[in-house]
Amino acid sequence: MLNQQLGTKYITTDKLNVRPVKFLDEESGIHRYEITVGTSHYAADIVSTLSFTDDVDLDIPVGAMTDGHTYYATLKVIYHLT
Repeated sequence: MLNQQLGTKYITTDKLNVRPVKFLDEESGIHRYEITVGTSHYAADIVSTLSFTDDVDLDIPVGAMTDGHTYYATLKVIYHLT
């Protein structure tokens, strides 16, 4: 996690901070978000699907992450059906 406000940078392997903001669909509206974390594109082998409904600042526990590896967070936006 990078802390830009304090001007310091630090890395932690125990959580991933995600903040989906300013997603907007004026036509049908957003029903929910889904996020996964994995070791390849669209994989969910580190964190399986988490669903949430608001623009929130999430700290996702990811104890299985190893320093020096690449991980991918995938955010899916689910719209209201009309």
